[in-house]
Amino acid sequence: MAPRTIYLISTRSSKTQRAHFAIWVPSAQQPTSGSLINVVGAPMVGFAHEFKRCYEPAKSTEPYEIWPIGEVDSAHIFDWPEGGCNIRTDPKGDLEIAAAQVPAPGVSRDFMAPVDDVYSFYLLWCLVLLGCLLLTFEMMQTTNRRCQEWTMDYVRYLVAKGNIGAEAIEIWLRSWGTDVEERSDDVGIRSLAS
Repeated sequence: MAPRTIYLISTRSSKTQRAHFAIWVPSAQQPTSGSLINVVGAPMVGFAHEFKRCYEPAKSTEPYEIWPIGEVDSAHIFDWPEGGCNIRTDPKGDLEIAAAQVPAPGVSRDFMAPVDDVYSFYLLWCLVLLGCLLLTFEMMQTTNRRCQEWTMDYVRYLVAKGNIGAEAIEIWLRSWGTDVEERSDDVGIRSLAS
């Protein structure tokens, strides 16, 4: 079957909120509408897989960015029947089944902690008589997986299965850079350690 371009979509309802990442698969019949493959939830309650049919990015009420990440054989894509607009949790077609095989992030043990990062903390201990002693502490933060990390895992899984080219990972990483401010300074620690 003919290949079809799939897209990474990033939406954000406000500048103070982290971007939501998802994969959008345009419909063969109506390319401005398609299926949004994503996980929804929050770190404090966990996430769940969601397949939103008839999603039209241009009609979104939230600002969004969209990047083509590669071509997928249409045989792997489920096109819902006419009038089948709804939100589903049961996957259809190879792409959605693959999405369901990538576990959705669970409840975070420390949802206020930064995402997947190692920080060095510097403590300058100065005593008047003894001079100064610089101590460095390195601490591995707990992993806080959200929709962004899940989407990357899903893209990597599609690459590993041969459904999409490896360039999709590089495109995803470049788009991740648009959310670096939020990712690297979730609780304001990064600027202190710099």
